[in-house]
Amino acid sequence: MPQVVSEIRAPSLKTFPTRTHAFQDFATEVDNITKILKMGDAEITASAWRLVEVGRVVLVSSEAKLAAIVEIIDHKRVLIDSPSVSRQAISLANVILTPIVLTIPRSARSGVVHAAWEKGSIDSKWAESSWAKKRAQRERRRALTDFERFKVMRLKKQARFAVRTSLAKVKAAN
Repeated sequence: MPQVVSEIRAPSLKTFPTRTHAFQDFATEVDNITKILKMGDAEITASAWRLVEVGRVVLVSSEAKLAAIVEIIDHKRVLIDSPSVSRQAISLANVILTPIVLTIPRSARSGVVHAAWEKGSIDSKWAESSWAKKRAQRERRRALTDFERFKVMRLKKQARFAVRTSLAKVKAAN
């Protein structure tokens, strides 16, 4: 059965700091912070988050194609355009932000977007990224036939056997 506390104690006046005392503590904290900043070179960097911004390249989830944000319609929808995706309004829930950013003005026309896309060589940047390589590898594995999966299994077994035999030789030598 829970115990009921019938007595509530009020803190003594000594525990409450006076106004000047609190101000002095604040002033010393500010001094300490400024000393820390003066001791070394402080580097202030922007957050590493991918922000929804005009020019941000996005991956359209349903089509697995790249597009650039041309205009932000509201907090849930953006206007996208690229050489591979027609200009359209799309929900932010249906796109994935990439780290690639184009330098285009707001509400740029399709010709401007396509020219900036080619100038920035966005397709080659995307193809070189580890994200794109992983997606391609996943698609390749998904497309394997039964016999190809069997061959992969046999190759993995052979590699494991080679590693185990070489490890056994090293252990036997020691």
